[in-house]
Amino acid sequence: MWQVQLPWRQPAPPRPPRAPAKGEYNSACQRYACENVDAHWYNQTNGKYYCSDCARTFNDVMRQHGRRPLCELHLSR
Repeated sequence: MWQVQLPWRQPAPPRPPRAPAKGEYNSACQRYACENVDAHWYNQTNGKYYCSDCARTFNDVMRQHGRRPLCELHLSR
């Protein structure tokens, strides 16, 4: 069977390369605004991993409010 090329139908644009999984151990930090890929800090409330900069920020804020830190360091799984 023959195919008709419709002038208004364009091929789909190529997909961008897939980013590493966010929030997984030793991959990209879970925080949306962060691009670090060394996520070793485990957040106990949501079960995701964060980079050291983001985890330190979370823990500092929690300590300022008299609460225990959210993130703990996991060096291996």
